[in-house]
Amino acid sequence: MNKTILSVLVANAMFASNAVADTFSTSPDSAEQDFFATIVDGTGGSIGAFFEKEDKKAYNEDGSLIGKNEYTENSIITGFLYNKELPVSLNYSLKQIQNKWRTADGSFSQIDDGFQVSTNLRYNRGLGRGFSTGLGWATEFERSDRNQSNTKGDLTQDQHEFYTFLGYWNNDWKGGFYSELSYGMTNETNSLDAGLWGDKDTTYYKVLFKPYKSFGKFFAGVEFYYEDKDTDGRDGSFLENFEEWYIEPELAYSFDFGGRLFVKQRYSEKTTTQTNGDSYFGTVNKTTVGYQHNFKNWSVSGEVEIFNEDKDAKAEWTGNEKIGNGHEEYNKLKLMAQYRF
Repeated sequence: MNKTILSVLVANAMFASNAVADTFSTSPDSAEQDFFATIVDGTGGSIGAFFEKEDKKAYNEDGSLIGKNEYTENSIITGFLYNKELPVSLNYSLKQIQNKWRTADGSFSQIDDGFQVSTNLRYNRGLGRGFSTGLGWATEFERSDRNQSNTKGDLTQDQHEFYTFLGYWNNDWKGGFYSELSYGMTNETNSLDAGLWGDKDTTYYKVLFKPYKSFGKFFAGVEFYYEDKDTDGRDGSFLENFEEWYIEPELAYSFDFGGRLFVKQRYSEKTTTQTNGDSYFGTVNKTTVGYQHNFKNWSVSGEVEIFNEDKDAKAEWTGNEKIGNGHEEYNKLKLMAQYRF
């Protein structure tokens, strides 16, 4: 299942509070025409393509393979729009997604094919003295067909996330921070599941804080993150609570010829507590290495992720003792190309 990724924006966009008022300071006859001409001329952004492939393997505690999962995203269109006269920006994308699962012995297989539409609308406001703030509304809609062995069904996912952010940049010190607080709601349905999990609602909140600093061509930052999520079933009854926190340091180096190389290392702790009191734990180590290159109006980038999650369980079936519950590992490739206008 695709997850919404929190995009950390370290650049602070500053907008003058009287920009629109200045536009209307011309004569009454030409004010409206001049305003819309300015809007058109001041519009910019980017348009491009995105590809992601993830290969995951799940193992039992004894090391035996449970199954393999392959997830891919192919963007039909992805882009970004802004206007220098208006304090708003928009990210958008339309993607084709596929999720395949097959058990190690081949006794069960599942393929999801569908589309995902996502948007992220942001309102930005400069506060002066290097501070900026704003509000955002992100959406994600998925529609997929599920082929499960010899059975076919439909999957849906509708997600809305509302957030506010505060950023700071000190030009003399060459450093600052980005922080974000968000609240979201998700509804997921599975026509093949007539039980409580076949139509579930999730509410969550997230907190993110990332200080960073430039040292000439070097960049250093560290991201702190916490998420708390509750899921209710078809009849409104509580199903489970999920908590995650992580810390992710980042180092980057910018080359004179327009390239940027970066590496991130994430350590994460996850806890899932179900309504019957059973608890499941995950300890994650994830390494990300990426490269971005800018030339003229083009930007291309690539990332490789290497992920390992060790799992534990404390449940009735474990005698209410915390024991090992296997692990998962995956590698992920991301490629992106964008044209700026």
